[in-house]
Amino acid sequence: MNAKKLLKITFSLLLVSFILQLVDLDEVWQVLRRVNPWWYALGALMVVCDQSYMGAKWNILLRMVGVRVPVSVSVLAYLKGCAYRYLAPATLGIDAYKTYYVRKYHPQTDAIISSIIVERLFGVLTSLFVVALMFYFFAREFGLGYESWIAAGCIIAALTFLLLFYNFANNVNRLSKLSLWTKLPTAINNRLQPALQGLDNFQNQPKTLYLYILLSIVEKFFYGIILYTCVRALNIDSVSFLFVISATPVLSLIDRLPVSFSSIGVREGMLVLILKPFGVDASTALSVALLIRGIELMQILLFTLLWQFDHQPKPSLEELGKLKP
Repeated sequence: MNAKKLLKITFSLLLVSFILQLVDLDEVWQVLRRVNPWWYALGALMVVCDQSYMGAKWNILLRMVGVRVPVSVSVLAYLKGCAYRYLAPATLGIDAYKTYYVRKYHPQTDAIISSIIVERLFGVLTSLFVVALMFYFFAREFGLGYESWIAAGCIIAALTFLLLFYNFANNVNRLSKLSLWTKLPTAINNRLQPALQGLDNFQNQPKTLYLYILLSIVEKFFYGIILYTCVRALNIDSVSFLFVISATPVLSLIDRLPVSFSSIGVREGMLVLILKPFGVDASTALSVALLIRGIELMQILLFTLLWQFDHQPKPSLEELGKLKP
C-alpha cells in the first residue's frame, strides 16, 4: 500500500470517527428500518438509467470519430466497466475497460481514446457549469446573505462556461497542439499523440457536439434524483426537490476530491451539514448517506451479473494498462 492511499484511508477513518461522535447508532438503525421500499427501488433504477444514459451519450462521440458501433455496445461498455473498476487497480479506471470493450467491435483504438478525451473534458466543464447554474438555489437555504451578489456571480460564471463550450466546440482540434502534452513523459506522450490528432474529427461537427454538451448537462441531474429518492425513502419531506438538485453538483465535485478513500466520511459529513438547516438530525442524515452507499453496492452486484450474459473474455491487467487513455 503506497503512502498516498494510506493517507486517504487515515483521513476517511478520522472523519468517520468524528461523525460517529455526532450520531446515535441505535437511532440510525431505527431510521433505516422505516425505509420506504418503493422510493428506494426507484433510486436503484435511476442508477441503471444514469449509466445507460451515459453509455448512449458516449456513442454520439464515438460516431463523430468514425467508430460506428450499436448503442448497446457503448452502454454495455459503461455498465460492465462500472463493475470491472472494482476488480482492477483504481489507476486503470473505467476508461481503459471502455476502450478494451469497444475495440472488440471496432479496431480504431486511437479514435476511441479521442472520444474519451473529449468526454472527460466536457464532463468537467459541464459539472462546473451546473454548479454555477444551481449554486444560488443551494446557498440561499443557508442564509449567507449577499443573495443578489451570489446570483450575479452565478449568472456570470454560467455565461462564461457557455462561452467556453462555444470556443471548445469550434476549436476542439487545437487541444492537440497544446504545449501541455510535451511536458508529459515520452512514453505517455507517444501513446496520446495519435489519439490527440483524432480530435480534428470533431472540428467539422459543432452542432452534434452542442447536442452532446446539452445531454451532458442533463445527465448531471441524475445524481440529484437518486439522492432525492433516498431522502424520500426515509419520509423526509422538509427538504425540497429543488434544493437537492442544486446541492448534488456541489456534492459530486467534493466527492471527487482526492482526499479520502472512495469519499468515505466526506460525503457523510457533507450530508450532515447540508441537511441540518432543514431540521434533519445527524443520525437521519447519516442514514441517507448509508442508503446511497447501499445503492452503489447494488449497482456493483447488478452490473457484475452482466458478465454472466456477455461472454467477452476478461482483459488482462497488462492489456488494460496499455489501453489507459
